[in-house]
Amino acid sequence: MSNDEEVTLVSKVSPASFAKTLEVKSEPEHVEYRVLVNLSYDGKQVPAGDVVSDIPKSSIGWLLDGNYIEKVS
Repeated sequence: MSNDEEVTLVSKVSPASFAKTLEVKSEPEHVEYRVLVNLSYDGKQVPAGDVVSDIPKSSIGWLLDGNYIEKVS
């Protein structure tokens, strides 16, 4: 996977990702993730390498599973 790849968040969740999403919902509100590929969500573009804390919680599970983001805090 290259940093030039862009991922747009949509609502498609596998059972494993759904379980991980449930775990994420129980975490503290301010969790930061490093974006490993360019992401688009909520009308914003986030380049690879940026650290963000506003990724939709319903997408965090599959983004972690796909190695599109990594937890930094």
